[in-house]
Amino acid sequence: MASVDLDGWLRVNGFNPAKLSTTTLGRHQATPMTVAAAQGDLSIVRSLAENCPPLLTRPEAKGRTAGQTPLFKACRGGHIGAVKFLLDSGVAEGVLVHDKKHPFRPGCPNTLLTAAIEAENLELVRFLASVRPGLLSEKDCEEATPLLRACRKGHLGIAKFLLASGAEEDLERADRYGQFCLSEAAYEGHTKV
Repeated sequence: MASVDLDGWLRVNGFNPAKLSTTTLGRHQATPMTVAAAQGDLSIVRSLAENCPPLLTRPEAKGRTAGQTPLFKACRGGHIGAVKFLLDSGVAEGVLVHDKKHPFRPGCPNTLLTAAIEAENLELVRFLASVRPGLLSEKDCEEATPLLRACRKGHLGIAKFLLASGAEEDLERADRYGQFCLSEAAYEGHTKV
């Protein structure tokens, strides 16, 4: 494996290398790990995990991203390599179900699966469903099922996968606004869904 210039990466991204375990960035108090995971920079994620293991689960602390963990950030960015590494590092428990710091902020996908759907990453959706099948029935912060989220966003391949995985009953489940899968797809102009 090639050498990683962790100090250089930290400086370029605005962090203080001398205070690795406590340094944060910006108004959201992003950690080095949440930034690296969001960027999908697997070599930096690995290096940070090796040099400061507590960063694996430390969420952002303030603002609209408060509570978002490195795992959530990697899912939201669609970075399957970072997601697999973080899960292999043992951060799954207590993180995979919900990221509910802001449970009803409209438009906020707050489960790992809906974050992967937002990233339009079918490979990541399949992977998450294989390692945590319970995510297929988890609702997000709008009480939307993964199928409703996929239909709303027009992700035909993901919708087909979810239906093949047993989400047929979700066709009749409304979100907290009373919206259904097919009506949302039609409203958003996704006629192929």
